[in-house]
Amino acid sequence: MDDKQLAEKFRDAVGDVPPPSFDTQDVLVASKRATAHARKRLQTGAGVAIGVVLIGGVLLLVRPFGGEPTTTSAGGDVASPNATSPMSLNPGFDTNHAGPGGGKAEPNSTETGGGANCGPADQALAAALVTELPIITGTAAQAADVSCPTGSNGVAFELTDGSNSGKLELVLVPSTVADDPSTGAKPAVKVSKGNSVTVKTHNGGALTLATLPMNGSAAGPYVNQLGDIAARLAARY
Repeated sequence: MDDKQLAEKFRDAVGDVPPPSFDTQDVLVASKRATAHARKRLQTGAGVAIGVVLIGGVLLLVRPFGGEPTTTSAGGDVASPNATSPMSLNPGFDTNHAGPGGGKAEPNSTETGGGANCGPADQALAAALVTELPIITGTAAQAADVSCPTGSNGVAFELTDGSNSGKLELVLVPSTVADDPSTGAKPAVKVSKGNSVTVKTHNGGALTLATLPMNGSAAGPYVNQLGDIAARLAARY
């Protein structure tokens, strides 16, 4: 048997070769898909790297020296003693035991004494007094001219009440003012003339309402209502 016959024998033994399960187009599609996946992975990796760099840059800007950030909040500020409370008068509030030392709130004696000036008219106190005495609406608020302890606020109104005329003055010594060691109560408001009543406020301060006669009047305005008005005002602070 020569070589040609031997080759024919081998071809017959192999049989027919099955047709391929894919063609050139399938190969191209698979190649494009693999390329797209590789590009997407590359883009994702680059995005993560850029994000890390950006975050690092922001952290460096926020904390360039490694210190702790300081947050300032408006809710951390000390509340102003001038702010009024919407609280209404407690029905159990006893005006006969409302003085700073727990005693009965009696008209103060006429006296003079040292103390800091009350400063300009406190508009929050003015609004509170107008709320309790709507009849004074529209009257100009003035600076209180009684002798005020340091840290207190005041306001005054020049009024006429029947035959009585003069000034009605309101002074608030907030709870943040230290007590007078000699009395254990808030420092007293010194009134040079007229009548005044001091009551303890809802939050532990002291509120003084004074009426000072003017223009030859025998008494100041609302002299007979000082206790009631002062008690209602004290429940606000």
